[in-house]
Amino acid sequence: FGAAATATCLSAAFASALAGLILTADSIAAERREGTLGFLFLTDLTGFDVLAGKLVAASVGAATALLAVFPVMAIGMILGGVTGGEFWRHSLALVNLLWVSVTVGLLASVQARDSGRALFNGGLVLLILAVLLPIAAAMARSRNLPPVLDWLWALGPVEAFDHADHGYFATRPDRFWRALLLSHGMGWAFLGVAAGRLPRAWQDQPAEPRPLPGGKRRQIERLHDGQNP
Repeated sequence: FGAAATATCLSAAFASALAGLILTADSIAAERREGTLGFLFLTDLTGFDVLAGKLVAASVGAATALLAVFPVMAIGMILGGVTGGEFWRHSLALVNLLWVSVTVGLLASVQARDSGRALFNGGLVLLILAVLLPIAAAMARSRNLPPVLDWLWALGPVEAFDHADHGYFATRPDRFWRALLLSHGMGWAFLGVAAGRLPRAWQDQPAEPRPLPGGKRRQIERLHDGQNP
């Protein structure tokens, strides 16, 4: 039952990371493309107010789906093989991963006008935080690199999962809480940067249209020769 609960937790973590990013990557970018973002700032709303509304509207569905996973994870606790502490620690790590994914998506959406570009940028940031940092942490620990680097690896939102199991938590509980709090604080940092950038994002000019190929340009010039425009 412990292995089944672990597999459920990993599946939920993957779904949380993708859902948070997909649901928020186009939330601000769509407003920028449609030219309606500036209207929001004709009121007394701040950038944080706008982002808070977008965050709640986009993440309610993902949070509700995540809540439905918790009873499935709790089956392993009821039948044996998973302690109550492991269940709650993994639940906290899942919620924190969704939080980081949502804030990354909002920041990427503020920085980009195209939804595809925002999704790519957000996915790249999540890839670095959720995959590359844990791999680098495992390599560093196997080579006995300085322990101070653990603070850098703790920025990854999946680092808390490594220390949520009872065996790891019983010996070094500080590593779990450090990873959870640092990654959670990084999510607030992403949200703060996005809120500071948002009031100026609507003033960005759209990309200039691409020049026509030479043949089409000459054809249009010949079409308008001698005609009243």
